Formats: sequence, C-alpha cells, structure tokens
Amino acid sequence: RGEMGDGWDIDAWIAYTRESSDIHLINDVSVGRLQQGLLVDPSTSECYDPTGGCVPLNLFGEGNLSQAGADFIRFPPYENTTDRSQALAGLFVTGSPIDTWAGPLDIVVGAAWRRDKIDHDIDEVLLAGDAMGFRSALPVDGAEEVSELYAEASIPLASDRHWADHLGIELGARYSDYKLAGSSWTYKAGGTWQWTDAMMLRAMHQRSVRAPNSYELFELQTEDQTTFAQWETADDPCSASANPIENGYLEKCVIQGLPADQVGVFEATLYYPATELNGGNPGLKPEVGKTWTAGAVFSPAFLPNWLLSVDYFDIDIRNTIGNVNVQSVCFLPDNTAHAFCENMQRDSTGNVTEIISLTSNRGLIDTTGIDTQIHYNGELSGFPGLIDSAAEIGISVYWTHMLTNRIQVAPGTTIFDCAGLFGPPCAFHTATFPENRVTSNVHYASGPLRLNLAWRWIEGTENSGLYYGYVFGFEEPIIAIQSIGSESYLDVGIDYAFSDSLSARLGIDNLLDVEPPNMAQASGSPYNTDPGLYDVFGRSYYLMLSAQF
Repeated sequence: RGEMGDGWDIDAWIAYTRESSDIHLINDVSVGRLQQGLLVDPSTSECYDPTGGCVPLNLFGEGNLSQAGADFIRFPPYENTTDRSQALAGLFVTGSPIDTWAGPLDIVVGAAWRRDKIDHDIDEVLLAGDAMGFRSALPVDGAEEVSELYAEASIPLASDRHWADHLGIELGARYSDYKLAGSSWTYKAGGTWQWTDAMMLRAMHQRSVRAPNSYELFELQTEDQTTFAQWETADDPCSASANPIENGYLEKCVIQGLPADQVGVFEATLYYPATELNGGNPGLKPEVGKTWTAGAVFSPAFLPNWLLSVDYFDIDIRNTIGNVNVQSVCFLPDNTAHAFCENMQRDSTGNVTEIISLTSNRGLIDTTGIDTQIHYNGELSGFPGLIDSAAEIGISVYWTHMLTNRIQVAPGTTIFDCAGLFGPPCAFHTATFPENRVTSNVHYASGPLRLNLAWRWIEGTENSGLYYGYVFGFEEPIIAIQSIGSESYLDVGIDYAFSDSLSARLGIDNLLDVEPPNMAQASGSPYNTDPGLYDVFGRSYYLMLSAQF
C-alpha cells in the first residue's frame, strides 16, 4: 500500500490459502451383508451363504437384532477427505483526477487473478454402491483460474442545491477471463438523489455472472447401469404403444437416433440395458444475471430516530446451473426446441442405450418483489435502565414481498410462476417460495447489558402440483399435502460485557421448539421438508465467550 502522488493511492496483494478436512461417517449398513444375513436356512437357522462370518439376522421386533448381527452388517467408519487451495493476486489504484462543480470524481482501476483447486476424495465403500444409509457421492478433482480487469467511478452531478443535497451516479465494469468457462463482461450503472435529509431516491442496474464452481465442473463422471422402459413398453415415449406421433414426439425420437419410418412402429424392449452418465461438466458456461432495483429511504423530522426504506427488485438469471432429468424435459409437450433430447441415444434396435445426465446449463429464474425495512433506535426517556441510569431500545423490521418467481427448467419450455408455491415442478431449482417473509429484531441495552428478541415469520405455501400437475401427465393429480401453513420462530439472547475486553452471550434459537412442516416428497429434498428455509434442529442453545487482547 502506498501513495503514488497527485492524490493517487495503490493497494496490491498476494495470498495463498490451503484448507484440509476429514469427515468421518459411522454406523452405516452393508446392503449385501444385510441380504446375506436375511437368507437363512429354516432347517438349520444358519445363513445359506456362510462366507465372511455371516450372522443370521432377525430384524422384526425391538431387540431381536443381536449385537453380533449388528456388528456383521455394520461398515467400519468411512473417511472422506477434502483439500482446497486458493491463490490470489490483485492490484488497484484509487484517485480523484477531476474536481467537478459538485465535488471530486472518484475512480478505481484494478486487476486480479485467482486460482481455485479442490481434491475431494470419497471412501471407496461409498463408491462401490453397497452403503445403505449415507448418500453416495463422487470425487472431485480439478482447478479453475480467472483473470480480471475492472474499473469503477463515482460521479457527482449536484450538491448543496435547494432541490438536491446530493445527486450522483455510479458506474462500473469488469472483464473476466476464465480458463474453462470462457470470458464475460459485467457492469453496473446507478445513482442516488439525496433530495433532503429526510428523503433519498436510489436506483441501480447490474449485469452479473456466476461461473460454475469446482464441484459442478470437476465432479467425477461415472456410468451407472439402468433401463429406460421398466414397467411397460409405453414407459418409452417413442414406443408405438405410447402413441408418439399423436403426441408430437416424431422429431424428438429422430434426434435420439430412431429412424423416422420406425416412429409409430418401434416397440420398446422392457429392461433393455442402458448406461447413464452422471457427474461434473467442464463445458459449463456461467450463469448470467440482470438486476434492476429502485427505491427510496425516508427519515422524516417529525419521526426522529426512525428510518423507512422501500425497494423494488427484479432479478433475472439465465443459463442456470444444476441437474436435469433429461427424460422428463425432452418429452415435455411444450419443449418445442427439443432441449436435452440429444442427451438420449438409441442403438439399431431403437431402444435407449445412453443417457447423458451431466450437470448442465438450464433455463431461467426471474424474481420480482419489494423489500421494506423499518428501523428505530433511541433512548428510553423517563424509564430507568436495568443496570445503568439510561437505556436505549432498537427495533428493526425486514419484510420481503415476492411478486413473481418465474422458473423455467430448460430453454423453450413452460415458465412457471412459483410465488406462493412449493414442490415440483417448482422444486426443479429449490423447494419453497413463500410470498411473504418477515424478520424483526428488538434489542434493549442498559450499560453492559443487552437483551435481544428476534421473530421470524414465513407465510404458508401451496403445492405447485395443484396448478401445474399436467407437467407429469395427470389431468387431476392426487396431492397428499396440498398446502403448508405459516411458521413463526422466536430467538432470544442476552449479552453482558464484563469489561471492554471480556463479554459473554447466551442465546436460545427456536425458543418455542417449532417443528418444520411435513412436505413429503414434494419438498425436493430427502428430508421431507425444506432444510434451507425451515428450522430442522428444534430448540437449540449456545454460549459464547469473547476476549480481546
């Protein structure tokens, strides 16, 4: 860091970080040994296959599984290891080269380079597919690099006028060149108008990108054995019994390798062997987002210590990255662009023999809504404090109202508005989209004592299958859980500063021990609920001690 003269400053750095972690998983069960122990000769009460020291198992009834049986089917602890490293180098200069009629023009120009590397090793047992309890995962090994150039400027247009205490614009641009994900431009343009001390208007437009992360790029690609038509030949939409021509699947079947003259004639073979390719995809492109925000901040003189802000937002993200069920997407009736149909290939018999299900660039997410914030902070005049002679209170309320939340699983397919809904097809990206969420905090401070109370409220949602069930081919889908109610959580905490350098905090989260709603399979997660939104731990306590030296 240093000065370059004429009001210019420079800041440059290099950094290297490495982190290693081991995760141990215990008490999992072997599927093969479980089956071996259940196959018991009734005449001898011994395993038909005694290899490996097989122990006969009785799983029916509490306490009937012997300790020897439990030891036989239990795997030794697994160990997954992860090594991450990041190398950084950057430089930027700041200065005010011009003094305008409204104040100095502030700019920053910089360059940066970053390299992220990951080596994520999975225990071989998990890769073998014999583990019953823990989710099988894939190794990840690879590195991505990016070089960037950027510039930003804050330009004042007016100050100390009767119509503007301050008026200015903010501009910025960045060029990023990724080793694998290609190059991209991002930018921002916005401004603020401080009309008076009591009112400010603001607006911003931004273009942003999210490059694929190491897991999305480098997760090991594996081939799993599968079959396409498993219950009846009509499971294959290109099979004659599924009426492919009447359903408009001719072109989709041809793209997959079925001759046009065989569409409507070919009949699928049940359990015909196929391979499905899963894993990361080094060919991924960055997600691209465009954001518009506009709002106002009010702090009127007749309401001292109060502040109110209201902002409108519109966030549009294209080329979203994630997993895709290529079979379902290809044969969506509105998939006129035949997206992902080439990911299924057929052999000379007409049957599907290859399915490519790598992490992919998908459709869009477009969210609009209104953020409202209310803040108050002031002294409690006329009321003695609990510890000191004075006390203050602070109140903060955050309310997000979702106007729309549009989701598209692939380009050219139907766009679903998922605001207020949960479950498929809205769960292609995440699980739950409440229209309203409120978070409020109240704190009371008196001397070294501080009391905190937080309230979180999540509005109820409906099952999206009630509105978009036709996606799965049902005219009147049977929905077991049609809606879930609103949820409220209370968190409390107490802080006490024993001195300037020593303090403690005791807190209780989810004070009322509210259970998460049961969303069953429609949650889009294996937990029957949305763990990213709802509290799955119940009431929890924590004690924090902080000392500064």
